[in-house]
Amino acid sequence: MKNFNSLLGILFASFLCFFSCSVENEDDPVEKVDESYMVFGHFYGFCQGEQCIEIFKIMDGKLYEDTNDHYPTSQGLYEGEFIELSAAKYEMVSDLKAAFPFEKLRDSKTVIGQPDAGDWGGMYVEYHTGGDEEPKFWLLDLLDSNTPEHVSDFVNLAQEKIEMINE
Repeated sequence: MKNFNSLLGILFASFLCFFSCSVENEDDPVEKVDESYMVFGHFYGFCQGEQCIEIFKIMDGKLYEDTNDHYPTSQGLYEGEFIELSAAKYEMVSDLKAAFPFEKLRDSKTVIGQPDAGDWGGMYVEYHTGGDEEPKFWLLDLLDSNTPEHVSDFVNLAQEKIEMINE
């Protein structure tokens, strides 16, 4: 009977360990996927040529350029066709996503200022944190006088980055 109780104790301990112990396999690490991204670019309505609408996407440590060049609207997210650019071009803009004032704009209106109202252009920004939250987007005025300072600072930085990419 003593052996039976010992056997029963070992089985019970094994059963508990099986359901409560976790075993990590160092050969099979779980990779965290960063689903965050940012789409940014400028648009000009009364303009001709490829440079009138320049939309880019930063995602997974890479930079992509949109080939559609559609004029963004306040009706929904931009639908682009993106092709990957060089790693050197990504390095030029790698700090832009962190510079975007998302927390200040999280609950703001979609349109800030009067983007492209007087043919001075506008900027499209789409931001996704990668969590359960839906992506958000904004149309931003390019005129500093029409936007709060934190918006105009970002717009000016993004314009510089777009010029660098296109050189």
